[in-house]
Amino acid sequence: MIIEDVVNPDMLFLNTEFGLYFSNDGGQNWVLYKSRFPEYVAVHDLVIQPATNDLVVGTHGRGIFIIDDISPLRRMTPELLERDVALLPTRPTAVTTGHYGQAFPNTDSYAGPNAPESAVIQYYLKDRLNTGDVTIEVYDPSGKLLVSMPGTKRKGINMVRWEMRVTPPKAAKGVLVQGEPGVYAGFVGQMALPGTYAIKLKAGDFTDEGRLVLVPDPLQPELDYSARRDVSDKLFRMVESLGLLVAQVQSLKDNADQRAKESKDKRLKNSLLQYSSNLESFRKTLTETIESSGITGEKQLRARIGRLYLFTEISDELPTQSILDAMVALQEELQNAQSKADTFFGKDLNTLNNGLKKEKLAPLVVIDRVQFEKDYGKVSAPGTGKGQDWRQMMESFDGTRD
Repeated sequence: MIIEDVVNPDMLFLNTEFGLYFSNDGGQNWVLYKSRFPEYVAVHDLVIQPATNDLVVGTHGRGIFIIDDISPLRRMTPELLERDVALLPTRPTAVTTGHYGQAFPNTDSYAGPNAPESAVIQYYLKDRLNTGDVTIEVYDPSGKLLVSMPGTKRKGINMVRWEMRVTPPKAAKGVLVQGEPGVYAGFVGQMALPGTYAIKLKAGDFTDEGRLVLVPDPLQPELDYSARRDVSDKLFRMVESLGLLVAQVQSLKDNADQRAKESKDKRLKNSLLQYSSNLESFRKTLTETIESSGITGEKQLRARIGRLYLFTEISDELPTQSILDAMVALQEELQNAQSKADTFFGKDLNTLNNGLKKEKLAPLVVIDRVQFEKDYGKVSAPGTGKGQDWRQMMESFDGTRD
């Protein structure tokens, strides 16, 4: 049996006793379909789902397969196959954190995996890229670069998945606390809003451009994405403000310790050490500092603000009133912490710098936001690895909200 694509009449699918074949030139040439599909299974029925662009394949003895979104294949014309690189169109993606929930251990009968709920970006390479890198860049409707992702270099169709999240906030540094999700705020970016995004493919010396459409979740038509983003933006700024404050305190403490070692004036040395001790006591009220492999229960400003930010970002619902009330309370607490920091950064600091100047030692300087952002990527949070998935890092969290 041969079926014709519902959009491109030149794309045909053929079921045989020895596999699934498709043609993109009206049947003049045929290719055995082998991508995550049994090569030599008997195929008995084919149906195209026009709403989702999926190809449903019925086999003999191997069950039913669903080939998700065949729209990229529709552009695989003989003309495109002669191009060095090309972005392929994909169906619109619903903006959601996921509908399928947590998986149970594999004690049940076998079932195929659900379709991914991330945005899929597919591209074609005429030949394997042997020199240079492949990069996928995503730009928002205003032209701002949101994310840059590495791609694979193999010949043929390649795929990159984007979780539809942008760069995470620059959160305060501190130890990871088992069972406390708030300390992972620096690993989770904000969910992108529905809209049309520009995609740029860079493969060595070759480039191509396309677009990616994100749409509201059809299962939650009442969700107000803008209202959720407004709350998330406030919490995002709070996370970063605390991150800057902790970095300023830590930097001053480290430099005060160093100047104390260099100073020959006993009184100044003692003043520097006392200043460092006071800063450390203050830092312990801002971020978690107790190293432990068990549950410590420590929950400072970093964890409490981060918890609200995470609950806002990993939920497909609007923030609850309890989150909004807690946010107001934490805004006041953060402002009080900033006011207390101003005493360390003001008169106390000037007095120490006057003494350092007399000894011809470098002054203590409060780092600004520019320096903070420049240094941020050079230090990773304890206990984490580059590229580690934030969901894996939160495995110890049981999901219970306050």
